[in-house]
Amino acid sequence: MTLFILFSWIFCISMFSLLIIIFFRYRFLLIKPSIIIITFFHLRIQWAATIQAGYIEKYLPQPSSFFILVHIFPLVGLIGAFFIFHKSSIEIFSRISRRSLNSLSFRKEIIYILLAIILFISIFYLGHIQFSQTGLYTIFVDPLKSAEARESSLKLIANPIVRYSYSFLKNVFAPLLVVFLMIFILQNIKKKFSRSLIATIMLIFTFLVVSLTGARSPAAALLLTIIWAFYLKNGMPIRPLYFILAILVVLTPTVILTILREGKVINLSLFLNYFGGGIFRRVFIIPMEVGLYHVHYAQMKGFFGIAAIPKIAVLLNIHPVNVANLIYISYTHFSHTIESGLANTSYVFSYYSYFGILSVILSLFGLWALDFSVLVFKKIK
Repeated sequence: MTLFILFSWIFCISMFSLLIIIFFRYRFLLIKPSIIIITFFHLRIQWAATIQAGYIEKYLPQPSSFFILVHIFPLVGLIGAFFIFHKSSIEIFSRISRRSLNSLSFRKEIIYILLAIILFISIFYLGHIQFSQTGLYTIFVDPLKSAEARESSLKLIANPIVRYSYSFLKNVFAPLLVVFLMIFILQNIKKKFSRSLIATIMLIFTFLVVSLTGARSPAAALLLTIIWAFYLKNGMPIRPLYFILAILVVLTPTVILTILREGKVINLSLFLNYFGGGIFRRVFIIPMEVGLYHVHYAQMKGFFGIAAIPKIAVLLNIHPVNVANLIYISYTHFSHTIESGLANTSYVFSYYSYFGILSVILSLFGLWALDFSVLVFKKIK
């Protein structure tokens, strides 16, 4: 066993232990975006990098840089995040977790406003992309072309207003709406069932809208948002069965869409095979591998620099580079069938491929800056 492998395991297990301590003794810190990001980084990237440490050491010209990104970044990030707005986090968590479901109140106009915004953006989006050309429609009509349709449904849209407005819909407005709708449904399901039924229809509509491109992650993200919101409200109890059910609920739509996109008929055996194979790899292995591609490309051919930030590059009269697309074409086998894909990765690896190892300092300050949202949380009733 080399020192690279040994220290990878030491740092990964140490990080896991620290996160366990936080979950048991400092659970209030989990309202902070930085802690959530570090947790996901640990689960989706650090473990995979540790298990494949031997391969990574041989694959990269400078594996020590990858070690800093994967192991030093989350550790330093966690230590710094622990002390940022510590007391405010305790206050906010206490205020959230002591409220019962029925005591949660909000103006019903919020639902109407969010729904109106989503409807408007959906109509605007479908005014530029016919429904028959969307990835969601293609999954059911011509599954083998669904990957191409997914790209043309959003990433290849020429009008930036359409792209950005739809991105705001699925990443901002829809997550807010589904949480409010779920609260409304649960509060009224016994007293006013008809209202809950209408809200349920709105909920289903929202899930369909965010899935128009045929991408698998938006629906899973909405489910995760709902589960996290109620888990937080309940004080984040330690219930293993709850975690298992949450994973099943979040990943089930992703598995179903994956099977449909390949033109196969859903059955229990196939579902379990995809759930334990391809989807597990997609969630817990591929994020690390794509980051590894970015690091490898930068170490083999040089850092991208400002050219990787198109808007700044244009201002400085530098030819811009679409790094995610370049990595996709250079490293994935999918590029033989479609060349418009994007191999997106964690900003930690992206910044490294742009500016080198010193970018980890920028990544850390970016991580900690997210926790200024705690000041906003304090102002919310």
